[in-house]
Amino acid sequence: MWLTAPGGQPLIMVYFHGPENWHKTEWKFDSKIGKNFPAWVEFTSDKVTLRVGLDSEAGQAQVQSEKVSLHDANTFLVLKVLDPKHSQVVPLGTFELRKSTDQPASVRLLGDHPELVEKINKAVTNAGGS
Repeated sequence: MWLTAPGGQPLIMVYFHGPENWHKTEWKFDSKIGKNFPAWVEFTSDKVTLRVGLDSEAGQAQVQSEKVSLHDANTFLVLKVLDPKHSQVVPLGTFELRKSTDQPASVRLLGDHPELVEKINKAVTNAGGS
């Protein structure tokens, strides 16, 4: 999941991890994007709500319900996504987030940075799976 600037340049990237096939469900989408207020996007299913917000002027983002600094990272992983009380937001670092026309920006980022795949796998393993 990502938020983009006008023109499609991703500004923040968030990966979500949960039990096998957790994401295979019907999703509803909502968003609020504009110049004079923080932007946010939200995907909601009967199991979970995925939310990413961005306040560029403050240099902050909101990943799920946690506020994070964009000075520390622009790419994050949410572990245990189906358990909001125990979910964990893991900063993965700052990467060049390039817009992509041939594949989703999230897939492109993983292809461009195999070390990011390693970081995600390590975080998932250390958290004990889903």
